[in-house]
Amino acid sequence: MSGRTVVEARDSDQGMGGLTPDRFAGVLAQATQGWPAVPVIACGMVGSRQGWVEAPYAPVPCPAAPRMVAVPGDPGGRPVRVICGVRQDDPADVMRGEETQIAGLLALDPDFDGIACLPGTHTKWVRISAGEICNFKSFMTGELFGLIANQSVLRHSVGEGDCDPALFRDAVSDAMSRPERGYAGLFQLRAESLLSGLDPAAARARLSGTLIGWEMAAARPWWLGSQVTIIGAPALSALYADALAAQGVPAARMSDARAVGHALIQAGITRLEVPLNSPDPLDSIRILSREFGDAAQIGAGTVLTPDQVQAVRDAGGRMVLSPNCDTGVIRATVEAGMASYPGVMTPTEAFAALAAGATGLKLFPGELIGPTGLRAMRAVLPAGTDCWAVGGVSVDNMAEWRRVGAAGFGIGSSLYKPGDSADTVAAKAAAIRMIFDDTPCTLGEGALWHPDRQSLIWFDIIGRRMFEKPLDGARRHWDFADPVSAAGIVDADLIIVASSRALSLVDLRDGAAQVLVPLEADNAATRSNDGRADPQGGFWIGTMGLNAEPGAGSIWRFHRGELRRLFPDITITNAICFSPEGDLAHFADTDRSTIWQVRLDRDGWPAGDPQVFIDLNTEGLNPDGAVIDAEGGLWGGSTARSTCPRRTCLVRPSAART
Repeated sequence: MSGRTVVEARDSDQGMGGLTPDRFAGVLAQATQGWPAVPVIACGMVGSRQGWVEAPYAPVPCPAAPRMVAVPGDPGGRPVRVICGVRQDDPADVMRGEETQIAGLLALDPDFDGIACLPGTHTKWVRISAGEICNFKSFMTGELFGLIANQSVLRHSVGEGDCDPALFRDAVSDAMSRPERGYAGLFQLRAESLLSGLDPAAARARLSGTLIGWEMAAARPWWLGSQVTIIGAPALSALYADALAAQGVPAARMSDARAVGHALIQAGITRLEVPLNSPDPLDSIRILSREFGDAAQIGAGTVLTPDQVQAVRDAGGRMVLSPNCDTGVIRATVEAGMASYPGVMTPTEAFAALAAGATGLKLFPGELIGPTGLRAMRAVLPAGTDCWAVGGVSVDNMAEWRRVGAAGFGIGSSLYKPGDSADTVAAKAAAIRMIFDDTPCTLGEGALWHPDRQSLIWFDIIGRRMFEKPLDGARRHWDFADPVSAAGIVDADLIIVASSRALSLVDLRDGAAQVLVPLEADNAATRSNDGRADPQGGFWIGTMGLNAEPGAGSIWRFHRGELRRLFPDITITNAICFSPEGDLAHFADTDRSTIWQVRLDRDGWPAGDPQVFIDLNTEGLNPDGAVIDAEGGLWGGSTARSTCPRRTCLVRPSAART
């Protein structure tokens, strides 16, 4: 691991049951072959009397922060520590392994106070308060299920596969309300299998529901009226959450918030809303904000009162969404320093929301307003108003919404439903965030969104080709005599295109090109690279050597007919971008692992010398493309020099103003 990130995972089927103490070191060496000699922390039965080294039980109540025992000799040249288990003397109970999961829960949520349910072979119900394990109770539900399903006569009747939710819930209910019928009901599964062909998956659901129902009945003092968080494998955790929900207990699943959040962010979805009418929403917001607050905007939905606004802020949220237009909620959100997106359906509500300080508008319900309604509202709303369509939005109609000016979409129910695993969410996100175009480029560069045309423009430098593809149309391309790399918008039909020899005015209607000014035309050893238009109407373009020769490139600016070299001696020009106010410019030399910042005068020309903005040399990263968002945060892609030369990653968001 690196911090809280799992870098690589391996498993082995060799454990305490088949190893003598002198063989553990060899198994560890084999399992970690090729890894650096970092410290090892082990937990579970490896610390039992029959394990590698005995890690004595800590008696409850005890701090949840784990105690550890060192394995003598630092096997394999690395320190190995074994986490101590936890014991309870009255009534007698022990745990090994679960205490590490509890430590993880409190690492993510230090203020947790409630019950942790840890489903598994021996399910644990653990009371946690003030950072301590107070007491706990174990149930052999998992082991009983394994014995009955795999070694009893029911092994012929119980199959694999997902549990049918309705059958499972019915079995839980029957077991809790009429436990005396359960034993006869077990053999009834065998009889129904023989006499009426009971589906093996149905038998599995009923067996699982019966055993978990018995456990739920016995554990009632633990979950009744308590805040419950489930920590375990997703599928098994979902069953326990379902069983608790049927009793009116909304349980949070520890794996849900972090794993689902990670899946969404990996898919490029970086605004995450947790509805306040979902189980333990503030806990989820707290976890997501702590884990992903630097990479995503985390907030709450279904926020109805100013008190709820404050609770969201206290949990770390930075965004509030409401189904209605409540000016009190909007003002409380803005005063708390958070983004406000109230629900509106009419121009009257929209103007009231904006007057109260709303950041943007949530068009809800979207299926009633429709793209036609947004088009009509756009005619009277202030220019630049962010409008997000929520409700009834799907892949099939996103393009239509975008054509009429929707800034984005609320698609939560399309991505996640309670019980979905992180893998399921990732698959749903991938289906929505489809590849825009799969045309291979030898050296892709200069992606530019044209809002008037609702199209994406990009270049293949080596292929000497420019592409354009609208949201709802076919891709087309233009070929050039020289390598081309970047463009700037002039109007709906005209763009400036940078090539290795010139800046040209290109008409997108027919591809006609007119040279505006030569660009290093007397130097056959260079070409254009990254470029972007600035807020004052100028066009910045970087050049570089054909083979990235050191110092061969420059940053140029074209404005009102004048082309001026701004900064010479750059090896690989990249990351040209500007602050929203137009008073700051940024650019990078990828080879030098540095992004610079320079102040601009009112006409957009540099007003001083560039200053180092981000130095990535110590991280071993090479900045590539970059963009500044509407809030002034700089986002950039990077490649790592030594370990992952082709991986693109987030460098870091930063305030673009210093």
